[in-house]
Amino acid sequence: MAQRSKFGRKLAVLMASAAILASPMATVAVAAENAKVAEQSEAAKPEADYATQDGYLKASEDGLHALRAVHQARAELSEGRNDAAAELLDEASSTLGEAKGELAQLLVADTSGGSDEPVFLPVDVQIGYGETFVPDESNQQVLSEAGAQLQAQEPDKALDTLRMAELDMQVIAALVPLEQTSAHLADAQKAIGSGDTDSAQASLAALEEGVMVQGWNIDAIPRQGDGSVQQSSAAGSAGGLDGAVPGASRQEAPAAVN
Repeated sequence: MAQRSKFGRKLAVLMASAAILASPMATVAVAAENAKVAEQSEAAKPEADYATQDGYLKASEDGLHALRAVHQARAELSEGRNDAAAELLDEASSTLGEAKGELAQLLVADTSGGSDEPVFLPVDVQIGYGETFVPDESNQQVLSEAGAQLQAQEPDKALDTLRMAELDMQVIAALVPLEQTSAHLADAQKAIGSGDTDSAQASLAALEEGVMVQGWNIDAIPRQGDGSVQQSSAAGSAGGLDGAVPGASRQEAPAAVN
């Protein structure tokens, strides 16, 4: 059970640290929590040494769906329901396989590793506070305007609003290494097929532990794919895990999905 909860805690960091722009007068504690994420992820400065894009970082709904299926499969394995687990993993594998072309256009490079090779797939993206940002009355109007634009599914306009106001804000994403994720998934499927549930659990645990959270200044958003990303059925513009936009209902992290 401890292994299963680790995945939820890791993704919950994103929920805890993202700025809920519907409440621009949020507490300083939220900004402080977000600063921890920035430190842990070595958030990029505006003077980026990697390819960037002006638009909002798009998240893969297919990738998030596959992760949820994997998490549920681990629960099924723990209860001895191997057939149900196998079906869920087949579903996850099919989802990633069918969206492979679109997913390639959503990948970003490891910006902390000095490589330009796109390897990480964003599965949830939020706008959060930077290390020095403190919400107060002076920026309430800007945050409210940006929040309304996010609610209207206009994240690029929200970025422009925040940039014009020169606020210290970040785009924070939950990322998975796509190739490694696919490899762990295939290993788990093979293990279940041979009746080796322990090896299957180990592969799925490694898959979930590969999820990472990283943040970038809104002026240093890493480029996705070849830079010609278009909105598609495989991409979500804002939110994902909890829809942290004005008026959106809060949802539980995947750890609570059964």
